[in-house]
Amino acid sequence: MARVILIDTGMAERSLPMFPLVDAGIYALAVNGAKAKLNETQLERLEVVNTSLAASFGEVYGAEVQRVVSPFDLATMTLTYFSKATAAIKAEVARLCAENNAEYAICPTGRVITASIGMLGLNGSSYATFELAILDKSGELVALGNAYSPTVVSGAADALNFGTLFDGVINSLNLLIPLLGQR
Repeated sequence: MARVILIDTGMAERSLPMFPLVDAGIYALAVNGAKAKLNETQLERLEVVNTSLAASFGEVYGAEVQRVVSPFDLATMTLTYFSKATAAIKAEVARLCAENNAEYAICPTGRVITASIGMLGLNGSSYATFELAILDKSGELVALGNAYSPTVVSGAADALNFGTLFDGVINSLNLLIPLLGQR
């Protein structure tokens, strides 16, 4: 049985549109005003994403999956953080694999994208995109996939609908996981 580590999911900064200028500004103010509640919802849902990823990998590949807290700087996280990893990131992944006696590291990253804004910034159309990079014990990329949630239209401060973005991406990730092993 292979031993694998799952580095807890890192999230890139939320992407908000800049136009139409007034509508986007109103929407951005509302998002910033609700940032604490939205971040709390995001953390809760990421816990579900991480748990689901660990269970799915274990089930599909018969692997023993060990979760590790991300040691990476979340303030600089991008969607392609691991797929376009620097030498320093690869070295850190290799260190984590060695420390946990793992053959591979599952390295998920995500980003919420608000693609459009409604009139007067009252609502926006958003989706979540996740990149799932698998790195080997030397930190080299061996598999890569992307998953998306369905689009959700909601108010900027609507934490419940914001949370459904993560629920939707879990389904996509579970469909993606078996495909990563095919070469």
